[in-house]
Amino acid sequence: MSLVFSGMGSQWPGMGKKLFKANEIFRQTITECEISLKRICDLSLIDFFTNAHDREPEIDTLQIIIFSIQLGILEILKRRGLKPSSVVGHSLGEISAAYAAGILSLDDAVRIVRFRSKDLARLRGRGTMLMVLAGAETLDATIKNLNLRVDISGYNAKNMTTVSGSFEDIQCFRNELERIEVSTATMNVDIPFHGRFIDELLAEFRKNIEGVTFRNAEIPFFSTVTGRKMEDHFMTVEYWLSNLRNPVLFYQAMSVMNEGQFFLEISPHAVLSGAVGKSCIKTLVRGQDDEISLNNTLEELQKHALLTTNRFNMDLTKNLSLVENFLLQNPGPQLQILLDELRDLNFYLDRA
Repeated sequence: MSLVFSGMGSQWPGMGKKLFKANEIFRQTITECEISLKRICDLSLIDFFTNAHDREPEIDTLQIIIFSIQLGILEILKRRGLKPSSVVGHSLGEISAAYAAGILSLDDAVRIVRFRSKDLARLRGRGTMLMVLAGAETLDATIKNLNLRVDISGYNAKNMTTVSGSFEDIQCFRNELERIEVSTATMNVDIPFHGRFIDELLAEFRKNIEGVTFRNAEIPFFSTVTGRKMEDHFMTVEYWLSNLRNPVLFYQAMSVMNEGQFFLEISPHAVLSGAVGKSCIKTLVRGQDDEISLNNTLEELQKHALLTTNRFNMDLTKNLSLVENFLLQNPGPQLQILLDELRDLNFYLDRA
């Protein structure tokens, strides 16, 4: 089972809010992300998840919300015994993937997401992006012939590519593609991601993430910056500048991953399942109750024997935790004996 962490485009106004209210593991993970975030800025994740207004946040807060939702889902899956064989991430999702692989600590991952999104916010209103159902060769030739300030920003599948540029150049590019009968779809963004517009952000971004440290991956990490499996000691600050500036080599990375295995897209809404293929299982779904979506995911994973902890153990462990808290708040002569027995039982449940 490989984990696929998507990036922008997976968001929707009410994402994760019901899960935050209902699931203790998810809520605890969001709280831990908030603690890390508060060390570097005054933004609040919890305000988003508890606010009744379902408005989509601006990019400088949106990316850290998507990241925290991915980590919350990841933690729930880990508690159910999911053991991924590898990870891959798309753009923003690479930071979540690096955390899941053990390359980044939570504090460092939050730092990269925060300053990445803060810097990107400076480009609002400067351009947009276009999805094109064609390969790179067609796009390269068209861009060159028209002499446009347009960049290929992502390779999602063999014939599914994204480009970025100014509003005017993207419109001109789209008109030409339609003339030669190449299908396109506009993307609802006002920032030209992964292209030449990013160059002006790199010096500030480098300054803001200096001091971030990296560890060797605990599970294989497939890079969408290089399009191949990441080797030990390869991760640097410069890597995250390339992640921000260069095209996303998602198709190339997927091409060197194991064929015939299951993929699980961890995101507020599945946006990469079409590029991944039929073996991709979704997590949350736009507009659907979070608990229902995640329960459907857990049932699907259980059906394929991809979870090692069953729901009974999860529910019993949660109830034991409540009993333990009660005993600590209401001490008595048998307190230590009961606590020791509960902790022994939790130990065995965690390994069941």
